[in-house]
Amino acid sequence: MIQASAIHQRWQKAALLGSVWASLEIVVGSFLHNMTFPFTGTILSGLGIALLIAGHSLWKERGIVWRAGLICAVMKSVSPSAVIFGPMIGIAAEAFIVEIAIRMLGANAFGYIIGGAIACTTPIIQKTIAYLFTYGMDVALLFGKLVEFASKSVKTTTLGPADVIAAVIGINLIWGGISGVVGMKVGKRAAIISESGQSNMPRSVQRSNFLDDAGIHFSELLLAAHLIVLLFGLVFQSLFFLLYIPFCFYHYQQVRNKFRRWIFWVEIGTVSVLAGIVLGEFVLADRTTGILIGLQMFFRAVFVVSTFTAISVELRNPVILNYLFKRRMKNFSLAIDAAFGALPSIIDSLQQEKTFFRHPIDSLSRILSHTNEIYKQQLPASNVFILSGEKGSGKTSLLLELLPELTVNKITAGGILQLGLWKEGTRYGYDLLNIETGTVVPLCRTDAPDWGITAGPFKFFPEAFRLGRTALSQSAVGKCDVVIIDEIGPLEFDGNGWADSLAEILQSYFGTIIIVVRSSSIDDIIKKFEISPTAIWNTPNITAADILNQLIPIHEK
Repeated sequence: MIQASAIHQRWQKAALLGSVWASLEIVVGSFLHNMTFPFTGTILSGLGIALLIAGHSLWKERGIVWRAGLICAVMKSVSPSAVIFGPMIGIAAEAFIVEIAIRMLGANAFGYIIGGAIACTTPIIQKTIAYLFTYGMDVALLFGKLVEFASKSVKTTTLGPADVIAAVIGINLIWGGISGVVGMKVGKRAAIISESGQSNMPRSVQRSNFLDDAGIHFSELLLAAHLIVLLFGLVFQSLFFLLYIPFCFYHYQQVRNKFRRWIFWVEIGTVSVLAGIVLGEFVLADRTTGILIGLQMFFRAVFVVSTFTAISVELRNPVILNYLFKRRMKNFSLAIDAAFGALPSIIDSLQQEKTFFRHPIDSLSRILSHTNEIYKQQLPASNVFILSGEKGSGKTSLLLELLPELTVNKITAGGILQLGLWKEGTRYGYDLLNIETGTVVPLCRTDAPDWGITAGPFKFFPEAFRLGRTALSQSAVGKCDVVIIDEIGPLEFDGNGWADSLAEILQSYFGTIIIVVRSSSIDDIIKKFEISPTAIWNTPNITAADILNQLIPIHEK
């Protein structure tokens, strides 16, 4: 079985970055929303963008930005918030925009600033779509008339709806660019804090109860009903569907909580009254029809919010979440678990930053440094075994004998073996075996053309190195319980051969690693690759059965 902890470091970092972002949404977002602070969405967007850029600047890991966005979006989907679709889409969109900018423009100031600027326009786009969806197209007409009225009030005829929208987008572009600059500074400061050892180590991380939905009785049937009612309600806007509002109010605590917020009624009441007055008086010249339009917008808004809140709750159904994540996307699922596991410690770290709003750069730097310490603390150690012996002592033969026994015990093996070739008692070359696929290609020969890579009398084939690096890639070894690397020698000490593959596996693979070396090279390889071996086996003093007996208990955990 593949160990549960075998999650790629890219996903692990993304999980922690997504968890910090979710913490900002929970702690800072709750504070701003409770204070009814203006432009809360734009402020949170800037903080999230700064965090993404800071994390990428600190770890310089390709792909962690969009992964962190998806993880934060999923965490938002199970948050106590009443309506989660808008924030989820906004969070994911911001992350993908920043990721695309970094890919296209580079991980530099230009890429970070442009990516941050564009990403920060998503709250405006998201808000616009939300208003159109909630109130209908009449809200666009209302906006145009209000801008026209404001333009006449200040005695200017050049100000139009497009000008207002452009101005707001321009402000968000500037704010996003500033967020990009802040993110770069935060990333640099977090790296300095981590390297100096001044970061406060986190307390023991415990599982968050953020996913606790005790008392909620989920129903796949109700979810389907909500989706159908929402569709027909928006199309036909029948009074029949208004009966669905009391049902949602009665059945869902989240809907009742939403209705208790005075700001909710102020917002939809203001929009509805303005629509009735402005559209009735100035567009239709019919006050009665205007009132009916206002009432229609009011009830549509209440219906949409009620139904979407109900859908949001039902989407937290563990059956649905398990189907989407546990079965379909293993790394994503493990990353979600890691993100929720780290959430309490990160929230505690954020709450200790009493000067967050006065010194946000310093606070974010300390929080990110704290998160980096969590990452280092959570890295599980691989079980690294070294199989050594003199030349011709049977190291590879021993492993060939071991492989069928691993299969019998349902322990999957991958990696490479070097198969010696003999002629008239003299070794004249090696073939390379991809253990997972069974593919064999020539590795080196004494009489091969000189391709520029040699060790002793042997000349190596470039194609063999391509095959070997594929066999040792993260996508290949991630499916295995045991990875075998036969063998590490003079080429690797010079940085060639399998040196890069071994370094990557030691850093990001958390299963069992068996490294084959000659006895004289043990100390050199331990020092060069900073290995702390679980055990060192020496041929011919160990058998395949002995190795199997040591591996079975590890993979039964």
